[in-house]
Amino acid sequence: PHCHDRRHLGRPAADGLGQLSDALIPPVSVELSDKRLTEFLAEEKNRKLFQFLVAAYLTTSEDTKIFLAAPSDAVALCIYGLTRALPVNTQESLTFTTYTNRPLDCPARIIGTVPEGEDQELPSSCHDGAGVATNYFTGTTTSIDLDVPCVEFAVHLMEAGNFSPLDDFRATWQRLGLKDVKL
Repeated sequence: PHCHDRRHLGRPAADGLGQLSDALIPPVSVELSDKRLTEFLAEEKNRKLFQFLVAAYLTTSEDTKIFLAAPSDAVALCIYGLTRALPVNTQESLTFTTYTNRPLDCPARIIGTVPEGEDQELPSSCHDGAGVATNYFTGTTTSIDLDVPCVEFAVHLMEAGNFSPLDDFRATWQRLGLKDVKL
């Protein structure tokens, strides 16, 4: 579903305040679905972004920020994939934004941004001190262990469009009453 139709020159504002220009209306995010996630993961660049997010989420402490320099729709799909891969009760403290222009000031754990400037690099403190980061545009990435077996398992299944084993894992996790994401 689309939030607005681009055939209109503007959008009605609140009761008689006039029209809002389409330029002032945020772009519509991509549809979040298993099918769309599978399509997204077919591209290596997208797969690397997603793998970084899941590995960082699982291997860093809850107070470590995860910076994703990428288009907001790519960040949204990665967060959707994260929520599909992990049991619901491990997401109770999950906070995120798909876009902010001030990543170092954002209180969320997962922070999507598009770096300003010609070099499109994140501030160095995103990699050293404030958290871990990956940059979809430049390839710059904080060195973390991406070869986490459960991450590879989840990425492989999602890339193949086979979500049943992940759903079974999530159901078993819930039945056992586990909560620690590090398990």
